Amino acid sequence: MSGGIGLVLNPRAGRDIRRLVARAGMVSGPDKMLQLRRIIAGTQALGAVPVYLVADEEGLAERVSADEPAAAVLPGRGQLGEAEATAEAVHRLEDAGVDVLAVIGGDGTQRQVAKADPGVPVLPLAGGTNNVACWLGEDTVAGLALAHVVRDGPPPLPRGKVLGVETESGQRDIAVVDVAWVAAPFVGALAVWDGGLVSRLVLGVADPLRAGLSNVGGHVDPVRATDDAVLELVLGERGQVVPAVLAPGLLAALTVASHRRHPLERGVDGTLPEPFTVALDGERTLTCRPHERVCVTARRTGPRWLDPSGVLDRCGGVAYRAASSHL
Repeated sequence: MSGGIGLVLNPRAGRDIRRLVARAGMVSGPDKMLQLRRIIAGTQALGAVPVYLVADEEGLAERVSADEPAAAVLPGRGQLGEAEATAEAVHRLEDAGVDVLAVIGGDGTQRQVAKADPGVPVLPLAGGTNNVACWLGEDTVAGLALAHVVRDGPPPLPRGKVLGVETESGQRDIAVVDVAWVAAPFVGALAVWDGGLVSRLVLGVADPLRAGLSNVGGHVDPVRATDDAVLELVLGERGQVVPAVLAPGLLAALTVASHRRHPLERGVDGTLPEPFTVALDGERTLTCRPHERVCVTARRTGPRWLDPSGVLDRCGGVAYRAASSHL
């Protein structure tokens, strides 16, 4: 088995507590299956291309593959969406020899993919609550771009920006979009939806057009994924009031006391006087004792993220005429 496209679906994405406290519904299993079908339809536009999925605990991949001739399902291990199972799915697909990966989920899912450190390009597709790290275009178009990558190879792609996090007690982890100091001693339901608990942010992406903690910095000093910089924000009682969109339909007026850009490779430190947690890409992950210092350092050591726009721009009219002959 070699060549083709690997698809990873997080069946839990788009179902966290932020959607319950905001104005958003849960993303259903049938909706996720339709998304897979749209992607697979696009992958076949240039001719038959093998598509490999990994079995999930809800059986969504198996049900889709049952009537999609191009799709095959590889056995999975654990519950997709959890760190170990997502990494294992990525590695299983790489071992199968795929040329490119597409991963459906939100920022938390893409973070787990980055931790797996795949050696092939990755197309991150929106399927969660916060999708700052994801491409938001139409899924069928994404499938067409994936088919072009299999046929023609990927365009030149730099390594993605990763926020390395290290605590004074020796905990280490990464984020791909944002790191937040949260005045809550327990991880609880993981997701951060109360902006009043956030005291400091380091953002690899600060986007005013997408929901999440990234949105706060986007109103102050936008930072793109391609910028060799991160944005540090200190929140307080005085300063610029920002109407941040934390989740679909969920806004919070947060006050930015100060902000500053930092270059890659320069550590940004911060702490809190009480027990606190550190949220990575919107999910509380690390627990810290009072005054424990947390350092965030951005580096370009992440996956080679694929943008369908760049793939299709490279193809031009000749490729589109070739594609239409197969439709």
